[in-house]
Amino acid sequence: MKVLHVNNYSFSKGGSDKYFITISKYLDKYKNLKIKSYSLLSSDDDSSIKNLCNIKLKRLNKFSIKLIFDIYVFYDFIKALRNYKPDIIHLHIYYGQLTSSILFALLFFKKIKIIQTSHEYKLICPIQSVLKNGKYCQKCRYGNYFGVIYNQCNPKGLINSIGLFIDNYIDFFLRFFLNKRIKILAVSNFQKNILFKRGLKDNLIGENVLFSDFDINSKPNKIRSLKNLSLIYVGRIEKFKGIYILPKLLLETSIIKKLIIIGDGSEMDNFIK
Repeated sequence: MKVLHVNNYSFSKGGSDKYFITISKYLDKYKNLKIKSYSLLSSDDDSSIKNLCNIKLKRLNKFSIKLIFDIYVFYDFIKALRNYKPDIIHLHIYYGQLTSSILFALLFFKKIKIIQTSHEYKLICPIQSVLKNGKYCQKCRYGNYFGVIYNQCNPKGLINSIGLFIDNYIDFFLRFFLNKRIKILAVSNFQKNILFKRGLKDNLIGENVLFSDFDINSKPNKIRSLKNLSLIYVGRIEKFKGIYILPKLLLETSIIKKLIIIGDGSEMDNFIK
């Protein structure tokens, strides 16, 4: 069986990229599976990832149509599918770089089965989140994306917000013409419930805690005392990760006495202050 994993990056820019690399390596160990990956290349590439294609996109200084559709990726992806002939395509994060041209190409290959790990909330929110100014937002929850323009949700301004609006609707209609061929794996029960209410019941095939190559203790140690606990955060120091909730939690509870942060990111200096 031939499986093709599709992702924007072939290096660990974020958690979804790490997952894409790890699962590609892991599945490649099985003799009855043939694994290939399709992604953008970079100087930070992991050489152990077998990239099927070397795609170089034009980078424009201003807003460009490549956010919505990339003709180079469209033709290159079709060429890749014809050469490799995968049985299954596993989609990760393709929007913003590879763009929805990936889905458009799949319209011409009806026999290929498609699965997607929903790493975040792009299917219900153009900015891939359920937060607005740190608060829970569900204005685009049922498929009405006009809010992203009205509120200029893209931090780069109105033009880029319009781009996200168009991008989400193109993705929505392409999925419609693919006739519900894309089966979705949610990464949590919380996300599964949101996707269910979005009308994606027929697409959902369950929830799947993200695969990791870390050894996990199946029998967690019990907390003997709810006093003087240490809380450890491991991840990128970014606002959208919710890190500013942690010091507030520290101040509001008498149970946690120590907060340990492991990671780095663009918010490191502000977070320390």
